[in-house]
Amino acid sequence: MMRVKSKNESILIDEIGITTEIKYKDIDSILISSDDDANFPIEIIFYLTEPAKYYNSNNTILSKFSSFIMNLFNKYSLEIRVNTVEDNAKLVLLELKKNLNQNNEINDLNNIRNWIEISANIKIQGSKLIYSKNNLSLKDVLIKQNKLKI
Repeated sequence: MMRVKSKNESILIDEIGITTEIKYKDIDSILISSDDDANFPIEIIFYLTEPAKYYNSNNTILSKFSSFIMNLFNKYSLEIRVNTVEDNAKLVLLELKKNLNQNNEINDLNNIRNWIEISANIKIQGSKLIYSKNNLSLKDVLIKQNKLKI
């Protein structure tokens, strides 16, 4: 089970003994998407201005080693992907809603597969931009992150 909370102006996402700390001020944009064929059908993608930090949360040797490796190799990563199930995604979104000034309200995750985001005549099924610090459109965020070439 995933645990999610806010502490010291950060969101803490704890999964399998590793806690990911993302500072709210470092969140540039957040996308959510779905893939029915995946084991974890919902993906929340954080695009950051500064890297996240990783901590071990259960003091096992494996989690200590994993958090060390993640901090070592992800210290320049400005993209965090959280692949999860619907109930855990709701926990993350609820915490974000309490702590970020969101442009888009996400109230119904049950219909995520039916979401269609249209941005500058580009139709994207099953994805939605749920936060943009600079009020960018989905298309502009994807271009900025080199995920869309026009």
